[in-house]
Amino acid sequence: MWCSFPYGHSRVLECHYRDLAGCYDKIASVGMFEHVGRRRAHEYFRKMADLLAPNGLFLNHAIARPQGVRDDAASLFVRRHIFPGGQLIHLWETIRAAEDSGFEVLDVENLRPHYALTCRRWEQRLAANRDTGLLLVDEPTFRAWRLWLAASALSFEDGFSSVYQVLMSKRGAPRRRLTRENMYSDSGL
Repeated sequence: MWCSFPYGHSRVLECHYRDLAGCYDKIASVGMFEHVGRRRAHEYFRKMADLLAPNGLFLNHAIARPQGVRDDAASLFVRRHIFPGGQLIHLWETIRAAEDSGFEVLDVENLRPHYALTCRRWEQRLAANRDTGLLLVDEPTFRAWRLWLAASALSFEDGFSSVYQVLMSKRGAPRRRLTRENMYSDSGL
């Protein structure tokens, strides 16, 4: 979890989100929401809302399933061998849980094509560094990770998985700027 502090200071915290305390101007959660799951989504967003300053911004970056795509044998393989306990939920479920917890969605960006390329490159680099990888894990684990990365690239290319960045604030927080430019700047709010 990445948190921004007043006056431009930031730090990376390695902790469970439920153990985090304080008040933050900006929070970015990248690649973590997949481990929260549908059952805990409301709890997660309520915690983020409690941590966020009244005029703060929260960015939730997560893999999601498009509407109509359901879990299958591949999902079970990933849950057992790659991300135990992980669960991909639909974008609408993410937004609903966030809104139910007091957030207002400011922007949604789909990075699906970018992530397809990223997974392809990760798989190629993993294959190129096989000997080093096998020093860290056994052969079946190494093969499972290669298979997962290759299948993930295809899933993103074919639209069966997406990566969304959802930018939010607390509902009703004043916005001083009316363009998207402020979302990508250091000055932010």
